[in-house]
Amino acid sequence: MDAFLTHNSIISDYRNYLKSFLSIADTRIQEEVSQSFEGAGFIPEPLVQFNPAYVEGKSLSDLATESDNKINNQLPWALGDYRLFHHQIEALRMGLEGKGFVVTSGTGSGKSLTYLSTIFNDIFNAGSGKTKGVKAILVYPMNALINSQEEEIKKYSENYKKAYGVEFPISFAKYTGQEKAEERQKVEQEEPDIILTNYMMLELIMTRASESWLRTSLKKSLKYLVFDELHTYKGRQGADVSMLIRRIHNHCDQILICIGTSATMASQGTPEEKRQTVAKVATKIFGATYTQDQIIDEKLRTCTEGNLPDAVTLHNAVMDSIDKDADEAAFIQHPLSNWLELEIALSDNHGKLERGKPKSVPEIAEALKKAAEIDISKAKITITDLLQWAEKLNERNRHQRKSYLPFRFHQFIAQTSTVAVTLESRAQRTITIQSGRYVKDEEGEKLLYPLLFSRYSGIDFICVEKDTKNQTLLPRNPEAAVTVLTQKELTGNQLNEYNLRFGYLILDEGEEFWKDDLLDLAPEAWLNNANNAFRPYYEWHMPRQIYFNNTGQYSSQPIYPLKGYFLPVKLRVDPTAGIFYEDSKTNENTKLMSLGHEGRSTATTIMSYSIVKSLLQQQTETADQKLLSFTDNRQDAALQAGHFNDFIATVRLRAGLYQAAQKISDGLDINNIAEKVLEELKLKETDYAHPNFLSKDPDFPELENEKAIRTYILIRIFQDLKKGWRYTLPNLEQTALLQVDYNRLDKLISLDEKFRGLQLLDQAAPEKRRHILIQLLNYFRTNFSIYHRYLSEEITEVENLLRNRLDENKLWGLDHNEKIDRPTYLVSAIPGRSTQRGVYFASMGSRSGIGKFFKREFREAGLTWLNQDDFREYIEQLCDLLVSTTFLIKQENLRGERGVINGYLLRSDCLRWQAGDGNTVSTDDTRMNTYRPLKLSPNPFFKELYQTNFQQFGRELMGREHTGQLNAETRIQREEQFRSGKLASLYCSPTMELGIDIANLNIVHMRNVPPNPANYAQRSGRAGRSGQTAVVITYCSAWSPHDRHYFKEAGKMVAGAVVPPRIDLANEELLSSHFNAFILMELALKEVKVSVSALLDINNDQVITIKAAILASIDHGVQTQKGRWITEFKKIMQTIAPDLDKTSWYTDNWLEHKTGTFKTAFIKAFDRWIHLYKAARKMINEARAILDDVTIKQDSDLNKDAKRRHNAGLKQVELLLNDSNRESGSESEFYVFRYLAAEGFLPGYNFTRLPVRTFVGYKHASQGEYISRAKGVALREFAPQNILYHNGSKYEVNRMNLLNPEELQRKIKISHSTGYAFLDDEAEWANNDPITHIELKGGNMEYKRNLIELSESEARPRERISCIEEERSSKGYKIEEYFHYTSGIENCKQSVIKKSGAELLKLIYGQSTDLISLNRQARRATSEGFALDTRNGKWLTQKELENPDTLAAKRDVLLFVKETADTLYLQPLANLQLSPAQTISLSYALKRAIEIKYQVESSEIGISIMGNSDAPNLLIYEAAQGSLGILSQLVADPTQLKDLFATAYQAMHFDPESRTETSYGQTLPRASYEDLLSYYNQRHHDILDRHCIKEPLQHLMDCDISPLNEGNDYEQQYQALLQAYDKNSHSELPLLKHLYQNKLALPNKAQVNMDDYYINVDFLYNTTNGPVLIFCDGSVHDESIVQAQDEHKRKLLKDAGYDVLVWHYLTPIEEFINTRKDIFRKQG
Repeated sequence: MDAFLTHNSIISDYRNYLKSFLSIADTRIQEEVSQSFEGAGFIPEPLVQFNPAYVEGKSLSDLATESDNKINNQLPWALGDYRLFHHQIEALRMGLEGKGFVVTSGTGSGKSLTYLSTIFNDIFNAGSGKTKGVKAILVYPMNALINSQEEEIKKYSENYKKAYGVEFPISFAKYTGQEKAEERQKVEQEEPDIILTNYMMLELIMTRASESWLRTSLKKSLKYLVFDELHTYKGRQGADVSMLIRRIHNHCDQILICIGTSATMASQGTPEEKRQTVAKVATKIFGATYTQDQIIDEKLRTCTEGNLPDAVTLHNAVMDSIDKDADEAAFIQHPLSNWLELEIALSDNHGKLERGKPKSVPEIAEALKKAAEIDISKAKITITDLLQWAEKLNERNRHQRKSYLPFRFHQFIAQTSTVAVTLESRAQRTITIQSGRYVKDEEGEKLLYPLLFSRYSGIDFICVEKDTKNQTLLPRNPEAAVTVLTQKELTGNQLNEYNLRFGYLILDEGEEFWKDDLLDLAPEAWLNNANNAFRPYYEWHMPRQIYFNNTGQYSSQPIYPLKGYFLPVKLRVDPTAGIFYEDSKTNENTKLMSLGHEGRSTATTIMSYSIVKSLLQQQTETADQKLLSFTDNRQDAALQAGHFNDFIATVRLRAGLYQAAQKISDGLDINNIAEKVLEELKLKETDYAHPNFLSKDPDFPELENEKAIRTYILIRIFQDLKKGWRYTLPNLEQTALLQVDYNRLDKLISLDEKFRGLQLLDQAAPEKRRHILIQLLNYFRTNFSIYHRYLSEEITEVENLLRNRLDENKLWGLDHNEKIDRPTYLVSAIPGRSTQRGVYFASMGSRSGIGKFFKREFREAGLTWLNQDDFREYIEQLCDLLVSTTFLIKQENLRGERGVINGYLLRSDCLRWQAGDGNTVSTDDTRMNTYRPLKLSPNPFFKELYQTNFQQFGRELMGREHTGQLNAETRIQREEQFRSGKLASLYCSPTMELGIDIANLNIVHMRNVPPNPANYAQRSGRAGRSGQTAVVITYCSAWSPHDRHYFKEAGKMVAGAVVPPRIDLANEELLSSHFNAFILMELALKEVKVSVSALLDINNDQVITIKAAILASIDHGVQTQKGRWITEFKKIMQTIAPDLDKTSWYTDNWLEHKTGTFKTAFIKAFDRWIHLYKAARKMINEARAILDDVTIKQDSDLNKDAKRRHNAGLKQVELLLNDSNRESGSESEFYVFRYLAAEGFLPGYNFTRLPVRTFVGYKHASQGEYISRAKGVALREFAPQNILYHNGSKYEVNRMNLLNPEELQRKIKISHSTGYAFLDDEAEWANNDPITHIELKGGNMEYKRNLIELSESEARPRERISCIEEERSSKGYKIEEYFHYTSGIENCKQSVIKKSGAELLKLIYGQSTDLISLNRQARRATSEGFALDTRNGKWLTQKELENPDTLAAKRDVLLFVKETADTLYLQPLANLQLSPAQTISLSYALKRAIEIKYQVESSEIGISIMGNSDAPNLLIYEAAQGSLGILSQLVADPTQLKDLFATAYQAMHFDPESRTETSYGQTLPRASYEDLLSYYNQRHHDILDRHCIKEPLQHLMDCDISPLNEGNDYEQQYQALLQAYDKNSHSELPLLKHLYQNKLALPNKAQVNMDDYYINVDFLYNTTNGPVLIFCDGSVHDESIVQAQDEHKRKLLKDAGYDVLVWHYLTPIEEFINTRKDIFRKQG
């Protein structure tokens, strides 16, 4: 591939596409736009990033010879005998020494060989003494990587077999949970040497009883543990993996050798600092000490001589010019290549060669200009020639592992946004294409106003909104939705300036068109009865004169210097082009265009096609003509694949039609068009036929297959007759390549007698008749009012033929759910909705497009226009003439709801497709009312595209999606098809980002800018892995702040700072979940397998408990193994012991306490499941009682409803029981291990929280599959009538599986001031906001009783994805967030932050808070709620509600989801004086501080803005699966909270010591990606400002933090306890005083009587893990009788699950306190 040629071709094609639509009249704007297109405005110079050569060493065979038999001589036969890179050799040597290592080298550098060579060598050396057992586990973050790596190992196996003639002695297998039962059994029987798995499966291996055989194998045999893509293990997921590795270490007999690889671990600092950083990460992850020496990074070399030439030598080299055909030796010696490598491609970092920063060719040329003292134009030519020379050499050596300065082009392309101007004259106004609201000049800031352009005149329309109160013109975003009132709504007083404030301003600088008298030209229907004035509604829509100045002030009087005309939205007239838009439904985009008319999908498709075309033109091998395109949304991947395929199919069909029409001078007719187009398409039978019906000989296709493809082509040609209006994809007629004519029309127009009695036509000249009849017949075909037997009487047979014979997975076949469009009958009057199946009506009455056309023609001929009934008679008379002359067919007595009517269709046998002249584009006068001549020009880009010979590609150009929602088999198949070149493009979510090697991939495309530089590095690294030159294209949306930012700062994305993974292991919840997993492994409970029900006794619906045998096993295990478990887990935690000692919660007896409460925690974990199961069983039983009642009629509504409820209950029970044979948990949230992880009992690995499923397809026919989304996402994506994109198809969410009609009665009461919500019964009786204590009444609250919780849904198939879809169709919904403390606010931890006694901030920590998201309505809906059919859960449309029975069963409901998370509620109080914008900025500053301080990922901490928008509060929540244990620390330990405020202050680039902005901060804007901005908070980018929170953060840093206890602050609580403690006790007061004097946490209560026992507790602490009971034993407790009583009482409490602590008066208080630091925490 020639990168320059490819890049230039792509950019040229894309520019041509963009410019082909532009029609701009203003020369200054035209120049600005042209400069932007040709310059850096939209398509800047690409960045050049070099991929330097690695230092090479000896070959494996040479190393084996020198190694004293350490390296087995079989190794080269398997891996290949070529020279290894230095890092590969160093890694192998480290492995030979028995040390673990981490390899951090670039993508495509052979990292996998480092660990495979180490492992293979060890196993080879074992020879015949090799024992059975798993010796190595290779762990990958994604199954796609596992599949890829398995294929690589298979290749090595084949290499070995070819070399030795015997089987590969190393066994290997995948073990991911996706294998079938027989495959898993085979693995169990064979115990392969190497297992490839993922980290979640590895957790199950170390926990499930069913994998005990594998744990036994690992214990005796495991030696190597490898983690590929080590950088992905970060945050909570990384912490979970780190603890898992420690558990495996402890489990195995051998000392494990842990190996990691990554291309992106750390990119900042000196080489030594980077290695130190990675060594720290490796030490933390692997649980063993890693030194710098064990971090093996890439070692780069110069591919030239490495001599930097002096200025004179360099100058002379430039002057001598470059011979691009010279050989490798010349390149190595050439001064210019040496200079380029040493000065640009490489950089010296403390004596180590590293990759240089990417630069554009002009930037490199500028450096050369200075170094060689030459002019810049010569420098640019020289650099280009030099790079092309390097590229030629690399292409020549692509299979030799030799490279000469290979490079990647990184091209960022901006979506063409809107042109904006200041409000000044055309000659003076400022013009810009840069996004922004203001522009600055010497006069100060001026507002910028977006422009749209008339599609027909090119004159600019300024988008404005009238501020009618201040008489000011404000800019209006043309993309923003505008509410347009109808003619009925705009009557009387409503017809005013305010209601028509949104519109356009057109400058009046004396143009001729302003002289037109619109009253004389307008449609008659717009005029009053006297025809001397417009009707009021239309008068307001005519251009209104307006005077204004450059600040936007306006008046209807000439008091300002500028003059123009205002027209409201929707545009009814374009005075610049002379067009009236009579049809109120005409889309605004049809009338006006923006500069950024192209969408992301079209841009991607155009570039995808251009890439493949360019590679073809360069005669690249077919398998290499492909591109990989990334997007961060799985639905976008589906949309893009569908868009590309539909675009290619449409273009190919049109190209075939064009070629066929060119070859037949008389044109094509219905009898030969399909055959002739098929001949031009040159399709092979395999391109379209169903695989079950392929012929055995490709030269003799099955006749039925040929019939099917001809039929299909004909139907697509018919359909294309109605698609001509699409501006983004103009058809052959709009490109002047085709003209559709009608057989024998010339004969008809010449016969005057035929038109007798038909006004207008009887007196018209033949050419006039032709014009009128052409418009009429075109009206038929563009309405798809066409007759052909395939579309009418034979349509069912045709559909069956196409569905049976054509392959739906190929371009030339009906989509799985596609129906052939039925024709629309044109009728003179619509008789209501059709009552005949398959019959549809469209009007050709007097108010239709054709009626209005005839009205204009009558008017022009001076004829009196007909009334409505007379025109009906007239148009039917004319149609009857066309019936008798064989142009139309007539169908009599078509039935509608209001009577019968005659319908007409255009006969397809009168159509004639003829070649166009290449210049003339006809106008559709039935849809466009023009009062001035209109000249349409053909679109040059598509005109050229349709003339392409697609046979040159030699294959079908197809794209497919690749996302995690597809099943594994489909993903693997698509990977193989892409590798082989069967797929031209693969559109993927991040599933293909990591490590997957696609051979000879030269092009990577990104549909959006990735979230961070690490993602970008991985994605771009998929291309050019074999040393070739590569091109990486990133499309930047004009509407994404993230994309816009990195378009301007592309270098920061391409070579930005990659930060090392952040991992915190000293976390109580983390260790607790892994300790539970460890105990489960030890217990080996066989019942813990798939279904929760296996552990429970569910025989009695009312009393469900864990089976006694299981509890007995737990008790026995605890009693007999407790000591060993604690000892073993202490070994697991040994490497983090120093960190644990620093925590406020860990003590020596923490493990003992956790062991003692294991059973209680295990039981509690199933509470939610039991509650759901009981509810489902209750529903079944109640429904069953009705069904079994013989007095209730079977056909009654009550009985029918009972059946539905009974079935719904059974489905819920089935879901809860999860009775499948699969042992992987991805399919169900109630898979026992996933369920326990969701409850926080087992490690969660940051998996998606409890997803909601939707069945896409036809569930009743078992056609389709489930897709799932996290609840918060599902509330939007699975909402009523929303469109889903999946596997190349579209689906509409049409029903929800109701669990119980009672759930329709869910209630909610919401406090507007705080966002606190009460659900169900609480909503009835709650009277006060628990946070503010204000009474809930009137406007400060809201009460709803029609909530329903989102549950499993269904989505029915819709039409196939088409190439007119730019973005996903989404209804958009009004979703609001609330919260609720499940245990009440009294059980929450609270603190108040004060400064100088003034309260600034109130904090509330709620464990397991309910997060409630409420979907109120579709964004464009006029009323709240969704119409639900309570009989079947169907989401009802307006049309369906016309049925009385359906209307009776309809209920308007609000949808909600509820998730559980630990939360921290921050209520800024009045003394902090925060504005709403400051509050939002503060929220993201604190979020960033939490991420830094606690080393968690951005996605693991969430922020919601709660309550009143004028005084919002903040809710910070832990978004990871299970608790992170962070937020609880912030309230429990005030010192941590103060430290958090300081961390936030520093993160905003302020110095906590000097209280001033850092010098670096002074170089940054008010918000950047280094402080407040992120990919995930783009909606707030405009208001985020770190400066506005500097002072509030300072107040918080200087504050006093006082935890609230029982509503009291610290001092108040101490006084309360002094009153409550037992005054007769001599031990309680000393403990209390000690706590107070040392500012330690005080008890919540004193002298507590236990509910179920006659036991009095001295002190009680309420903790997030339950109550902690404190007994203070004075001397009286030394008596033996009292001791016996104490022992009995306290055992009862412990057995009941209470945490019991005893302080004996002889024990020093400090010693007692230190045993439970988690309880007695420091309070400041």
